[in-house]
Amino acid sequence: MPAPGTTVYKKVVLIGDSQFELSWNPELEFCFPAALANYYGRRADILNRGLAGYNSLWMRSQLDRVIRELKHYDEDAVLLFILWLGTNDSCLEFTEHHVPVREFNANVQTYVGEIKRNFPKARILLVSPAPISKTALATSTMRTKGTDRTQAATKEYADTILKYSDDDNIIRKIDLFKDAALKIARFTVDGLHLNGYGYRVLFNLVRSTLDGWDGVRASDLEAVEPRWTEKAKIRK
Repeated sequence: MPAPGTTVYKKVVLIGDSQFELSWNPELEFCFPAALANYYGRRADILNRGLAGYNSLWMRSQLDRVIRELKHYDEDAVLLFILWLGTNDSCLEFTEHHVPVREFNANVQTYVGEIKRNFPKARILLVSPAPISKTALATSTMRTKGTDRTQAATKEYADTILKYSDDDNIIRKIDLFKDAALKIARFTVDGLHLNGYGYRVLFNLVRSTLDGWDGVRASDLEAVEPRWTEKAKIRK
């Protein structure tokens, strides 16, 4: 545990499903967590806690684990949570992943409330599910070939995320469904999971949001160590 008053790297936490877990893939032409780490270079650590296949109900244990993991830091050390849920909840009712939209909304509300209660100085960025491509899913290696998904259902869960209001500048949202809709043929590897192009689109949306967010943008944060010129005592 760091000594009181010690400058530590801020924590940016990614909570979500396979869309976040797979975003580390080095075979992609663009790596979202690496780009975010570069944005916050020398200021914040990126903690990717995405779990493939999880829905908003099963994600509760992961959130509890993350809270325990971070509670030993000073409350201002946790800068930002990015929640990206709904990709699996929006599967159709006959599947094991399906979570009714009202329950999904309640789960997200619970997670937001838990984050605010445990980390009152942290900000929360909500990302909507991305659109799907039924054509690409039908030829993919996925077990269901897209028979468990519809574009209309996905949009319903995206709209649920977008209904959240800005609470004293704590919560902001990204409409990935809208921004990806015209690019869907280029956006995924299999009709569902993002490819490098898709993650680049996501990062550009996140970066533009962070750049306009007081206290969250990288330039507002103190670097953990000074420039090497200060160590070498080089005068300007």
